[in-house]
Amino acid sequence: INITSVSKSTKKSVSNDGSTVTTTMETSTVVIEISSDFTSTYEIGQCDLYNGIQILKSLDTKAIRRALSGKYYLAEATPCSYFDSPDSRVGILNTAFPACSMQLIFDDISMDAWDYNTPHMVMDRGYNMKTGEIPETRSYISSVYSEDHPFGSVVFSLYSEGYYPDTIEELTQLTLDGIICKPPSDIYKHQIILSIIGYKENEYLLLSIANQYKNTFYTKKTVPLVYCYTRDRIPSQSTMNSITQELLRSGVNPNYLIKIDQTNTIDTDFIFEKSYYESTVTTFSSTNGVVSTRSVSSKTIVGRSTPLVGLPEICPQTWDVKTFDDQYSTIALQRNMERTNGNTNIHERKQPIKNRTVL
Repeated sequence: INITSVSKSTKKSVSNDGSTVTTTMETSTVVIEISSDFTSTYEIGQCDLYNGIQILKSLDTKAIRRALSGKYYLAEATPCSYFDSPDSRVGILNTAFPACSMQLIFDDISMDAWDYNTPHMVMDRGYNMKTGEIPETRSYISSVYSEDHPFGSVVFSLYSEGYYPDTIEELTQLTLDGIICKPPSDIYKHQIILSIIGYKENEYLLLSIANQYKNTFYTKKTVPLVYCYTRDRIPSQSTMNSITQELLRSGVNPNYLIKIDQTNTIDTDFIFEKSYYESTVTTFSSTNGVVSTRSVSSKTIVGRSTPLVGLPEICPQTWDVKTFDDQYSTIALQRNMERTNGNTNIHERKQPIKNRTVL
């Protein structure tokens, strides 16, 4: 990130009593650009499923299996929320407040080379700061193209049990010509087409959804849904710099993404069991998970009666924390901030406000 120019302008005004007021405004222009020092193991190319975004090409079957295995932590993502419902699950299609500490876990029971005809189990889970629950969303991931397709190694279908009680409508129906669409069972009716746009073994996995939905956060333009997952809960600055370079290389504007809070940790390991994924009985949330927080000295059993109320240790304990009643209050505040900052030329990443702290 380089600051390319800084300019100053002075404005004088005379009041009714004859006094003069001088106002000086300093404007800086920040440009994020691709570094010549950045290199990637994989090539990228333009896929017909995406408009303006390039995705990876030609991962071998062992690399695919390594990429889609084990646990990842969501570091950055496009903010999105489609229904303000108490039954909504936090996760890929619900990254806005009150979502935090989101994880994407891939079945790694077998680490054999990737089989283009075999679906694999996926768990998408996170922490709901309003309810104190840890919603779990079951999914299956499988290839949508054959192995000889140019993008067969990086485009997948994610069939989930859904993040909302209602169906999300697409802005434009995705063309599925030549795509293999076969849900693993009637439980998994919600299909998402996603691709790998960046990957570095043992560091990060960048995904983008090809489906386009109406996003409350971006009403005047279509912003792609992009997700930056890292192996470490708190990634290094070097890893984050590489992620930024991957995004730029793919044609994604990093300023459209928000940082995902990973202060709270979900300590319980998730164990994949086929019987659980075949069960037609499911609840929208897990209430017996253990969450560790930096603001609570002891571990807290989470459930509807124990939402997050603690403060980080750095804050005086006399502070009072007020959380917004719903996601749309957060969105309204963000829009107001954007209007307030709209008269300047300082480009900065907007983030939805998770908590309002009052002295």
